[in-house]
Amino acid sequence: MEKKKAEYKKFYGGQGVTVTVWTNEGKNGLWYNSEITRSYKDAAGKYHSSSKFTRDQLLSVAKAAHQAFDYITGLDDAEQD
Repeated sequence: MEKKKAEYKKFYGGQGVTVTVWTNEGKNGLWYNSEITRSYKDAAGKYHSSSKFTRDQLLSVAKAAHQAFDYITGLDDAEQD
């Protein structure tokens, strides 16, 4: 099975927050899923991913969610043209 490539991915550097949008296709047509994560390095230097955010990261999460919404809305609008 072929691994799907992300349709859209944006990294918010200072907070380690990333938003990813995936395109899916099924019998009812296209739909989009999004994922917001943060990456961090542990004491041993190994990178990890988490879906838990600190207070200071929440503004980056909100910005990421808003931009993902705008991106998906643009795709939906283009499909209807």
